[in-house]
Amino acid sequence: SQYYLKRTDTLQGLALRFGVDGRELCKLNNLPFSTLSITPHLLHTRDCILLPLSAKTASTDLNHPTPDEQRRREARRAEKRLQVVTKEADWRVARAYVALADDDAEHST
Repeated sequence: SQYYLKRTDTLQGLALRFGVDGRELCKLNNLPFSTLSITPHLLHTRDCILLPLSAKTASTDLNHPTPDEQRRREARRAEKRLQVVTKEADWRVARAYVALADDDAEHST
């Protein structure tokens, strides 16, 4: 099957996500083994890569996070937004404010 690359994808990350050997991905897609570590930018000379038949796609699809993972992602985004808006350098302060806001939201419903 084919996988259409995203800007943030790395070959090593895709190998881990789909449960395949990175060298196998290199061979299948005519990429040098150095794409795994030294020259990862070579991956983005193409739009998609071929995945071996052994690739695990259904259970590890990161495009559909679990509800728990979705909540964690939203909390991290809120922390980053708060850090930027308040120019707060300490991420722990941002995390505390977001946790307090989440706690208030849970108690008000």
